[in-house]
Amino acid sequence: MPEDLRDLLRRTVEWYEPRPPDPTDAPRRTRARARRGKVAVVLLTFVLAAASFGLVFATFAGRNNPADRPPAPAPSPAYTRQIQGQLSVLQAKLADVHGQLASAAGLVGRLADRYGEVVRALQAAPNPTQAMRLRADRLQAQLATAKARTKELTAQEQALVKQIKALVARLQEGPSPRSSAQPEAAIDVGLARRICNVQRMSGDVNGDGSVDTVWTGSLVGAEGSCPTEPSRHRVLVIDLDRDGRADVQSTAMDCRTWCVVYALPDLNGDGTAEILVNEGHLAYPASALIGVYELVGRDLVPIRFRDGSNRFTLSDSWQGFAGAYCSSSTFTTWDGWTDGRGALRRVAYRTYAVNISSLGAWRFELVSSRTERTKERPSRTGWASLCGSPTTSFG
Repeated sequence: MPEDLRDLLRRTVEWYEPRPPDPTDAPRRTRARARRGKVAVVLLTFVLAAASFGLVFATFAGRNNPADRPPAPAPSPAYTRQIQGQLSVLQAKLADVHGQLASAAGLVGRLADRYGEVVRALQAAPNPTQAMRLRADRLQAQLATAKARTKELTAQEQALVKQIKALVARLQEGPSPRSSAQPEAAIDVGLARRICNVQRMSGDVNGDGSVDTVWTGSLVGAEGSCPTEPSRHRVLVIDLDRDGRADVQSTAMDCRTWCVVYALPDLNGDGTAEILVNEGHLAYPASALIGVYELVGRDLVPIRFRDGSNRFTLSDSWQGFAGAYCSSSTFTTWDGWTDGRGALRRVAYRTYAVNISSLGAWRFELVSSRTERTKERPSRTGWASLCGSPTTSFG
């Protein structure tokens, strides 16, 4: 990579280096960071595009001659696309966090102004009323909540910037010799073709008391290479006898966006794990559409809700929250609605039993539902673990 572009990349990410918070100046500081962050995202996009062009131009111009510079592995187009794809996801997340930070900073400023007015009125009043004191207490609690949210968003922002800097460094350095020789690993599970882009999870999916292995992956092409688009030619494979070979192969999932195993929880407490597959996003990249399946014999069968769909939503976004959890023999999903600033306002719960219908098909049967006004997010979300099963990240 040309030195001028390398230096510009470094200065771009350093220009947006997060600084220690000043508690006396949180609203102005957060708004300023939000403005700088938006510009940083644009600059990073521009510089990465220029860096890619510079690599191509330098190759044709002969500036990457080993005699002129120390030998280094040249990033392949696939490697560059991979890193740029990851950067695009992180930039989208960073832009979302900046939007939330701007809203949170505005809320902190407004609440601080209102709280200050109430405190001054209390101090000036010869006989403050109970209503005035209650209003001051309420505003103080709201201000503390808003500041805590700002602090949480600032931590997310710093983590994202750190990840972006690490990816920029990887793009500068190029792939390691091993990743250049083996850009994508593929495994043999006994199918006609190997699978790559592999993700696996273990659980008892047929109820025999032993641990089974579930893989999702992409079938390699005729020439043995992995598809450039990870969502293409996806397949779900299950090993039931622990020999590393496929006993079940299914394409029942909806893989038009992508699909990976999300979790293997026992949703109804019958000792058999259901197979949950992340099949796409609603509000990219902070939500997931989770398809629910049961292994019946050697077939992957969807477990459907009343509307005919076998999906529920998970979401961790200021635009709305959604989660799920288990209690004894029931499965509950919840949806949280937010206001325009990303603050939670109400949560709707739906509790289901997972039963076999009269036609012999598994289905979700609604047991109860309720809606409550609340500003507190449910503690059980299903994001990090669901019904005792670990989960894969959907963000």
